[in-house]
This record gives sequence, C-alpha cells and structure tokens, in this order.
Amino acid sequence: MAINKRDTKVSSGKRKISRIMRQVARLKMKVNRWKRYQAEIKAGSRKGEVSRWDTSGLEKHMALLENSI
Repeated sequence: MAINKRDTKVSSGKRKISRIMRQVARLKMKVNRWKRYQAEIKAGSRKGEVSRWDTSGLEKHMALLENSI
C-alpha cells in the first residue's frame, strides 16, 4: 500500500481565476482612463500627444488573460 505524502489539498484554481479577474478589471479601468485622455487631447482640454495613450497593448494583454481562464 502506497503512503500518501501530500498533507494538503490540490488547488482548485479559483485563486488563479480571481487574480486574473482582478487584473482584467484594473486593465479595463486603465484602458477607459487612457481613452478619456485621448478624447481630452483631441478636444484641447489636455496637452500632449494622442499616440502616448495607445491602448492596443493593454487590450491585447486583457484578451490574453481572458483566454487563459
């Protein structure tokens, strides 16, 4: 008879999912903020370059995280 050396339970993965969901929520807020900055720059109420607030990389990262769930 084999002796079970594991004294803890294997992770169900809920912790990983909740961490990913928190990251996605934060990234969504960041994307929305950056889009607001872009609109403000175009409207003239904020100085700067629109290209500085490019959200394509953030959106790719969000899609990658959402696919890993």
